[in-house]
Amino acid sequence: MRRRPEVLVATMVALTFLDLLLMFAVVPLLPVWEDEIGLTKTYAGLVLGAYSGATLLASIPAGRLADRIGPRWLTLGASLLLAVSAPLLGVADAVWELIALRFAQGLASAIAWSAGLAWLAGGVDGARRARGLAYVNAGAASAGIAGPVLGGPIAVVLGLDGAMLLFGVVTAVVTAVAATLPAPPRGDAEIETMTVAETLRRGLADVGLRVALVGIVLVAALQTAVQVLGPLHLDDEGLGQAAIGYVFVAAAICSASSAVVIGRRRIDRPRWIVTSLAGAAGLLVVLAAGPPVPVYIVGIAVASVMFSATYAAGWPLGSERAEALGLGQGLTMGTVNSAWSLTALVVPITAGALASATSDRVAYLLIAGLGAAVLAVLAIGLRRPTARSST
Repeated sequence: MRRRPEVLVATMVALTFLDLLLMFAVVPLLPVWEDEIGLTKTYAGLVLGAYSGATLLASIPAGRLADRIGPRWLTLGASLLLAVSAPLLGVADAVWELIALRFAQGLASAIAWSAGLAWLAGGVDGARRARGLAYVNAGAASAGIAGPVLGGPIAVVLGLDGAMLLFGVVTAVVTAVAATLPAPPRGDAEIETMTVAETLRRGLADVGLRVALVGIVLVAALQTAVQVLGPLHLDDEGLGQAAIGYVFVAAAICSASSAVVIGRRRIDRPRWIVTSLAGAAGLLVVLAAGPPVPVYIVGIAVASVMFSATYAAGWPLGSERAEALGLGQGLTMGTVNSAWSLTALVVPITAGALASATSDRVAYLLIAGLGAAVLAVLAIGLRRPTARSST
């Protein structure tokens, strides 16, 4: 029983990793479905968008439900849904089936990142919680590396149905382990009856929780801008597909490593978030200048560390402030995840459109400028005397 908290952390890290692993694995599978079932570019967008849309719509309701009934059963259901739906991707032979399955997997993701993280937050103490959430972020970065491997080489060797069946079996094992773990202690009865509007109003009045929420939204904007514009710029500079892939694999390794290191340190989380984001926004300005390719690649890697630093501080800060304010962990995590999902959905489209209509430089500078303006507001809020009691 002594190692139960560590097992809980490892299980939630595995679940969120598997969720993003499948999300990234789908991208190299789109050409396969194009050849086999006639998937058009329009429908490919719907297949990808169904996941993001479900995550956006379901994160807050899933978090609220977790606060009402407890996160354990909700998380187990999401893990089981992921385990069952993945093998069906290997045998789907119609576009509507792919869209439906991706929507179901988006629902599972919404629960994993709201109820699942609420289970982790409620089941471990403060120091372990911060490390656990840092490991979750490290796993998320690692999934960006492993996902294309599952959807690419592994799917080629085992076949799509074999690769998805393997994924389903692994996820089922994680589900079985999770089922052996106890539910976290129930929170204050007030949490269960508090309305969503009241919870959000109380939470957003706290400067620490505002910094966590806005910080994660802003890092999503900066990160997805780099993910869209970076590969296109490197391609224009003559790098091949494999070389570009290696650049972002290296960036993901830097991101995962920094998340683990930062998660094990005691830091002033609000100021760490502002400082990391300021560094990331500054790096976008450097990328906007179109430096030599080696400098551009280093800029992407260092920016990835700044992004990871923000996540590693933002998620624990949000959880800590929710606990201090008597707010539900589920709704807090769900709100943060929903805001992240909306940003990750909108910014790539906006950044791509801006770059097409003007240039990469304009797109980078506009997003960096917006980030700098938001950071200035956050920094001013942190300097106020009342902010000390909220951090």
